[in-house]
Amino acid sequence: MFHADSSILQIAGHAFIAYLFVWTGIYNASSRARTRDRIAHLASRDVPFPAFVLYSAYVWQIAGGLMVLADFHTEIAASMLIVFTVLAEFLFHNYWAMKDPLRRMYHRLIFLNNCGVLGGLLLLLVH
Repeated sequence: MFHADSSILQIAGHAFIAYLFVWTGIYNASSRARTRDRIAHLASRDVPFPAFVLYSAYVWQIAGGLMVLADFHTEIAASMLIVFTVLAEFLFHNYWAMKDPLRRMYHRLIFLNNCGVLGGLLLLLVH
């Protein structure tokens, strides 16, 4: 618990992963307009109870990030964030279905970045 046997590099890795999820979770939840747009997007993808799903995802994202930061049940936190990231990839960053070339490129870059994040989360599962 709380990095008792961790090296400074492991603690830094946890902090960077936590920063990504906590900061983006707070940023995503901080705008009513952005939240409204995302709820509409989820509804258009036939996600049931889109508002509940989105608000739950915000909590899941921030809680998982804080758990990684505190080294509290890190395997559970990493698993939570893996599920969150995979769902976000396919619900929001499905670049292969986008027609606009600029939008497609932007979301492809996010998708590839998230693949790297998934690699870091998988490493948390084994350490």
